[in-house]
Amino acid sequence: YRSARSIGRPFDPIEALRAELVSMTKLQKSILWLIVILLGGGIGFWAMRRPSRSLPLTNSVSVPDSQPRAIPPVAEKQAVVQSNATDASQRSFASMGVLERNAILAKIEKQDFDSIFRFWLEAGRVEHDRMKQLAIGSTLSFAMEKRTPSPAFLEEMKLFVTDSANSKEEREGVIGIFGGAMTKDSVDFLIMATTTLKENDLRQLAIQEIGESGHRREGGGGYHAERSPALEQVWSESNDPNLLRAAAVAMAQIGAPSAIESLLSSAIIDDGKDDTRKHAAQEALQKVYLESAVPPVAALLKDQLPSSPVSALAGGILVNIGDDSAGKALLSWLQNVDESAAPLAHEFVVSTRSPVLLKAW
Repeated sequence: YRSARSIGRPFDPIEALRAELVSMTKLQKSILWLIVILLGGGIGFWAMRRPSRSLPLTNSVSVPDSQPRAIPPVAEKQAVVQSNATDASQRSFASMGVLERNAILAKIEKQDFDSIFRFWLEAGRVEHDRMKQLAIGSTLSFAMEKRTPSPAFLEEMKLFVTDSANSKEEREGVIGIFGGAMTKDSVDFLIMATTTLKENDLRQLAIQEIGESGHRREGGGGYHAERSPALEQVWSESNDPNLLRAAAVAMAQIGAPSAIESLLSSAIIDDGKDDTRKHAAQEALQKVYLESAVPPVAALLKDQLPSSPVSALAGGILVNIGDDSAGKALLSWLQNVDESAAPLAHEFVVSTRSPVLLKAW
C-alpha cells in the first residue's frame, strides 16, 4: 500500500494479492489453501449451530459514508501509521545508496505537509529507521521554506508538540524541524514553544533553535527581515536570560535596521538596571555581518569621540561587516576625528580580514 502511495498510484488489493501469490513457493501455497479450507469449514459449521436472531433497530445509529469522522488530525495520522506497517524485509535507509535515498526524499518532498509529516512518523514508529526519519525531517524543513504551510497544519504541529502523550523524542524532532526551516512561521512556532511547553528541556531546545534562526541558507540573498519583528518583541518583553541571548544573536545575524538599533541602545546603556540585556546585546553585536546593519551603526559612530567606548564597539562592528559601505563609513569617521583615534585605527587595521577594507587601508 505504501509503495503504491509513494509513486502516486492507486492501491489495488486484487493486484497486490496476485503478486503475493505469484511470489509464494508451492509448499506455501499448499499451506495457505489448507488454512482457507479449514477456516471455511469451521465458519460454516459455526453458522449452522449458531441460533438465528434478529438485531433490534430501535437503538441503532446509521452514519452515512459521506459524514466526516470526528477524529483529531494527529490521532488520525497515528491510525494511518498503525495501518501502514511494513514487513521486516524492508531495507533500511543506511543500506541504500545516496542516489536511491535522494530519489525517495525527492518524491516525499512533493507531497503536502500532512503527508510528509506522516512519512516522518512512519519512519520512526513503524520502520524504526532513525536515519530515514532524520532525512525526512530535513526534507520537511526545506519544504516549509519553499512553501508556506497552512494555518491548519501549523495548529496541528502546535497540538502535537504540546501533547505529552507523544514521545519526547518526537516532540524534540518537531522542534528541530521548525528550527531547520528558518522562516517567519518557524520563528513564531519556536517562540510559542518557549512560552507554552512545560518541560524545561524542550523549552531550552526551542530557545537554542531560536538562536540559530538568524542564519541564511547557502546562496540565499537578503537578510530575511520578516523573521525579525517577532524576535524584537521577545527582546523587548522577555526576562529570560537564555531567551534574550538567543533572540539577540538571531536579531544580529538577520541585521534588520530596527533590530540593530534596539541592540545598540541596550549595549551602550550604563545605568546598571538591565545588565543581562546589555551583555546579551554586546555579545550579539559581534555577530553582525550584513550590509543592512551599516546605517544604524554608522549613525551611532558619527558623533562619537575616539575615547568613547561606543567608538570601539561601533567601529568593531563595521570591521566585522567589512563590505564597501562599512569601510566607507569607518574611514569617513576616522578622517574627521583627531589624532587620538590612532590607537583605534591600529586596532581596526590589524583586525581586518576583508579584501575591501585591506585595500582601503
